[in-house]
Formats: sequence, C-alpha cells, structure tokens
Amino acid sequence: MAKKNNPQNKLEFKNSDNKSKFKNFWSEIGWSGVGYLAVALACALTLWFYVADYDTVVEKTFYNIPVELLPPTKEDIVVESGEGKLVNVTVYGRKADVNEIKPEDINAYVDVRNAPGDGEINAEITVELPDGINLVEKNALSVTHVVVGLAIPTVKELPINVQIVSGSWDDMYEPVPECITCSKVDIIGSSSVIERVESAVVNVDVGELEHPKLILGKKIELIDKNGENIPLSYIKVADPNGNELSNGKVDVYVQMYMEKELPVVVEFTGGIFSADDASISMFPETVKVRGGIEKIKKLENVAIEIDETKIEGNYSEIIELPDYGENVQYLTEDTGVEVNIQLKDVQSYKLSVLSEDIKAFNLPEGFTANFSYPANEDGNVPKNAVIMIRGYRDSIIDIYRAPMEKVEVSVDFSDFVNTENGIKEGDTFYGIEATITFKDIDGVFTTDKIVVNAEIVAAPEEPAS
Repeated sequence: MAKKNNPQNKLEFKNSDNKSKFKNFWSEIGWSGVGYLAVALACALTLWFYVADYDTVVEKTFYNIPVELLPPTKEDIVVESGEGKLVNVTVYGRKADVNEIKPEDINAYVDVRNAPGDGEINAEITVELPDGINLVEKNALSVTHVVVGLAIPTVKELPINVQIVSGSWDDMYEPVPECITCSKVDIIGSSSVIERVESAVVNVDVGELEHPKLILGKKIELIDKNGENIPLSYIKVADPNGNELSNGKVDVYVQMYMEKELPVVVEFTGGIFSADDASISMFPETVKVRGGIEKIKKLENVAIEIDETKIEGNYSEIIELPDYGENVQYLTEDTGVEVNIQLKDVQSYKLSVLSEDIKAFNLPEGFTANFSYPANEDGNVPKNAVIMIRGYRDSIIDIYRAPMEKVEVSVDFSDFVNTENGIKEGDTFYGIEATITFKDIDGVFTTDKIVVNAEIVAAPEEPAS
C-alpha cells in the first residue's frame, strides 16, 4: 500500500530546514559580528542626525557689543560725547556657523569722519558680521543710532609729573623718574572737558630697582582738582610738536642718584713733573658730589689740572672745580678750591745761546744758513739769546757742565723747501722760531722762545782728505 504524504510532516520538515539555516547564520557571524552591526547602525543614525542638524537655521543674540566711534578727520572738530556705547545684536545663520561666533567677531561702529562741523549728530550704527551670518530682519539691534556730540577743540599745555608709586631700592640711592618722550603735553578736547583737567601724571612701579631703568609705554593719567581721574575718552594727548601720543602713553627713564665724598687732587699737565715732585696743600681737601650712579661710581677723586711748567716760586690760586656735566653736581656753595704749590728739588739755569750755536736742518744739498738775532728796541743786534731752563737739580747740573752738548737749538727748513719757490742761495727768512731740544736728559723744560733771522748761503767746501 502506498504511503500517503502528511502535510503536517511537510511543514515540520520545512520549518526545521529554516531553523537550521538561521542557526547556521548566527553561528557564522557570532556575537562579535552582532556588535559590529550595532556600531555601524549607530554611526549611520548619528551621521544622519548631524547632517540634518548642521543645516538648521538658528538665531542668537549677542549682548553688550561695544560700538566703536570713528572720529572726525577735520582737525578743528573733536568728539564731546557718544563713545562707550553698547548694543545687543541678533543674528541668524546655520547652527554650526552661529555656534562658532565670538562677541569679538562682531564689529559695530558709527562713522562721523565726514562730519561737517560741531553739534550733535544722530549717527546710525553699522554692524559687520562674519561670512554666512546675517542680521535678523526685525529688531536686529537693541539700538540703531547713537547721538554723537561734536565740539570745537580747546588746547591746554601741561607738564608731565612722573612719580614712583611702588618699588624698592637701596637707601643710599635716590631714584628720580623722568619722562623721556616729552616733558610736557598738549591735551586737546572740548572746553567743557579740558577745563576740568588740572594735571598730567604718570605713575610707575619700579620693582626691585638696582640700576637705572627704562620703562616703556606708561599711560598718562589726567587728574581734576579733586584728585579724580578723567578718562581719555574725549581727549587727545599730543607732544609739543603736535604728534599725537598713541593711547596717551609715554616712556619713562628712572635715573638713580647717589652722593659721595671725594678727595681733591692736583694733576700736572705739563708732562715734566708729577704731583710727587711738589708740596701741595688745598682747601677744602674733599668735596661732596651728587649725580647718576654710572658717573659717580667711576669718580675716585676730583682732579684739578695745572700746568706745572708755568709755576714759578710759590704758587697760590683759587681754582674752580672741574665741570663733569649736568649729571654731576657739587653740594657746596663755593665751587672754588684754594691751591698752594711749591715745587721740590727744582732749580733754574740761564743758558746763553750764541747765533753760531744754532743748527740748520733739511736744507738742500750744498746750502747752509747764517743765523742772527733780530735787532732789539735800541736797534742793536744781540749776539746771543738767554733762555731760562728749569728742572730737577741733577739735570740742571748736567746742563751747567756741558751746555751745548745737552741743549740743541735748531731750525728745520722742511716747510720752506717744499714751497713752490723752494730755497736758493741769498734767500733771507725773518722771525723764524727755533726749536729747543734737551738731549739725553729728563726732567727739564723751558717756556722761553728763540726767534732768529736766517740767510741761505752756499755751504763751505769740505777740505780734501
């Protein structure tokens, strides 16, 4: 008998087959595959929501945006009121763009640069926004206009008072601040504002002050009669040359002064003797000075310069103290010092020089010179000249023993030879100053001069050997 097909059996077989395939699918991907599928689905949904939200248009209000005032360009007009205004700005744009905006990205201003004259102007506020951002159509700004007051300027000149408000330094120093940009300023504004200003002050903090200090960009403060600060909002500050000071700022130099007691000394400048070769007394022996530490620290004494070659006998004079410049002051009423000098172990000697003792140098070959002294007041021609020689005792004794071996009197004709006409026989030169030279001996000098006349002659032939 043939077996009948049971429909129920067929269904069970089919369902059993599907279940087997489903089990095989999950067994193949495993639980880790399920995780990957979940992450992919989440990313797809996130991306979809982000893209949908990125292009969403939103509005946002920014509060208290400062309104810049572009002042008149005409020199005879200044701003009297209208600065410092704030405005709320409402904008719209793509959400992503709006969220990136900062308040400083919004530029709000009123422009009165082309104002024709003084008075009040109801100036419209202009707003500049980043690309892609726009003002809403209605009530974009909390205020749309600013009333700007313009006036004819008044100028007032004030000295700059620089003062140290804080800092520390060694008690032996005295810091003195000074404005190096300018010593005074012109303040320019409407009369109602300028008349309130009483002084211009710069306050500085010097910190730990150990040496002179340059402080840049300190702001000038304008003070009224009550000691209150007046804002620079409606005031221009310029130097005496009319150059406007940027933001009303100047540079300050803090000099450090000190006082010092210094001995007074004598320095000989003649090049012959030193101060050790003299007996010197002074009154006062010390002086007190005040000045910048760079200068004062280098000063070890106050030196009075004297040419010792001009001292004869007992020297006594009142000499002014040397001038070290504006940065050094003497803290004494009398700036003169009484100086007494007596040269020690110095003698004098009168040397007689005959005209034939004078030598000629640098004449052309074959020439020599005959020297003579100019006639005196009586018309007589002297045969000799007397010079006073002074110096150390031992050196004077050496000269006394062999005068013309130690002293040479000569005339150098180089300047005459090099002239256009040169030198020829028969030329006569009048009033030539001779040179006095001390040979092989130190510590002697003379302040006397010898003047001679010279006639150019042929040099005598030397005898044949």
